[in-house]
Amino acid sequence: MAHDMANDRQAVIATIERAGCAEIWERAVGLIRRMRQWPALETAALDDARDAFSQALHLQRSARTLHKELKQAEAALATDPTDENYRHLIEIQAQFQDVQATEALIEGFGVSSGRAGRA
Repeated sequence: MAHDMANDRQAVIATIERAGCAEIWERAVGLIRRMRQWPALETAALDDARDAFSQALHLQRSARTLHKELKQAEAALATDPTDENYRHLIEIQAQFQDVQATEALIEGFGVSSGRAGRA
């Protein structure tokens, strides 16, 4: 699909169906709708989909980095239980929670898809 018809939605869906994966496709689309991840749906403008993907990638990378830092801070506190190490651990935990709680906060996000101001 990546070579000839990846830009033709109907061709992609037809290929999925021929592969016997129509039920899996429908479950995935249903899950996306229930989770309100509209940028992954066909009605989303390409710019909004790109912005959502870029933000998700950035958040994933940030969370991975903070997770590593969190493990290091926990180990430092375990081996040297000082106030400084404890404060550092609390700081990393707060940053990690902030990254996990961040949603689409891109200025103008959703406008291209007619979703400005909608949840």
